[in-house]
Amino acid sequence: MFAANENPINAKGNKAMHETAEILRGKVEVQVREINVVKAVRQRSPDRECSSGSGERNPVTETCIRVNQEVLLGAYMGANERFESGHHDRNQRRFEQIIGNSPALESVLEEVERIAPTDSAVLIKGETGTGKELIARAIHIISERYERPFIKVNCAVIPFDLLESELFGHEKGALIDAITQKIGRFEMANKGTLFLDAVGDIPLALQPKLLRALQKQEFERLGGTRTHHVNVRLVAATNRNLADMVKRNEFRSDLYDGLNVFPITLPPLRARREDIPALVTHFVELYSRRMGKQIERISAETMSTLSSYQWPRNIRELQNFIERSVILTSGNVLHPLARDDAAR
Repeated sequence: MFAANENPINAKGNKAMHETAEILRGKVEVQVREINVVKAVRQRSPDRECSSGSGERNPVTETCIRVNQEVLLGAYMGANERFESGHHDRNQRRFEQIIGNSPALESVLEEVERIAPTDSAVLIKGETGTGKELIARAIHIISERYERPFIKVNCAVIPFDLLESELFGHEKGALIDAITQKIGRFEMANKGTLFLDAVGDIPLALQPKLLRALQKQEFERLGGTRTHHVNVRLVAATNRNLADMVKRNEFRSDLYDGLNVFPITLPPLRARREDIPALVTHFVELYSRRMGKQIERISAETMSTLSSYQWPRNIRELQNFIERSVILTSGNVLHPLARDDAAR
């Protein structure tokens, strides 16, 4: 949700920008009156996606807020559904759902670019709702494994007695209701990337088996004796302090060391307020399109209120709040909101 979905534009970027504008203009049958660089889309390097925007300037943010929702989504995210061909360059898709250009976010994405080409384990840390899965997916897309599977597991929602089977699979008869053999997520992710969300919730009893799979790339299915070998790049995420859990003997120190080869800490939304206007605009356009509404403007008062709020549950909270606001909007201006509304 670095929703969901840069440097001055060089010659290559200008070409890509104009080509994108032409495609979008034909798709939505609108006439682009002026081309502005949308600062919310990253363009720090020559091989980055270059995007442009047109629309009305918001008095609060002094940035260009897109009026046409199809053009906005195409510029911000390069959304694949807007292009029937579905063929996008990998460089254009690497950060397609990550919105913002604040220094805090830029620092994170620089780390992503540095670690992605390797096969080293990555531990993504951050509060709930900061977009850890989007960062994990970006690491996969930039890596050499991008054409291989990206498999994700939320360790917090799977009961302990089923988690081992979910990760490593089981043989027929290994469990009471195991009437067939099951392939686990490690095998499904072979030659690709396995994303373990909420890795801090993995029980201590299962951690040695996970450590072996991480270090030796081998394991046995539950109820089986044959050793299976895989080639899996492991990316884990947590909103818990694993170092403190190690001190309390709640998490194995060797597993923590294995996962923490390259840590990436995501900033909370309150630490990157510069990105809030772009995120608000993106979510307004996203839900307007889904609900068949034509919301063309966000008032200065509304944007100021949203930008000043703390958002303790981060981007996920902002996204849900904007969805509700779009539902309540009956005209072409986003429903006006008070600070106490945002706090609910």
